[in-house]
Amino acid sequence: MSRVVTLTTGERRDLSLEIERHLELSTGDSLVLIEGEDFVLVKKAAAPDPVERFDALAARTRERFNELGLTPDDLEDAGAWARGSS
Repeated sequence: MSRVVTLTTGERRDLSLEIERHLELSTGDSLVLIEGEDFVLVKKAAAPDPVERFDALAARTRERFNELGLTPDDLEDAGAWARGSS
């Protein structure tokens, strides 16, 4: 939705409340501010759930290991090699 608003004293205060409502902001939320010569884009920063991020990373790693034909023994050997070479 786009619209033009002429700011009066009261509307200046309402502008921040309107942004908060539109973005459904809560205490602790982060914002991304993208500044241009004559504009500021305000975007709610998405904070992915750490467990979901880990699960996605683990799934991609597991897929890659399968593509390469690596086995748990190969990983154990690599870990032992790394511990021995430090």
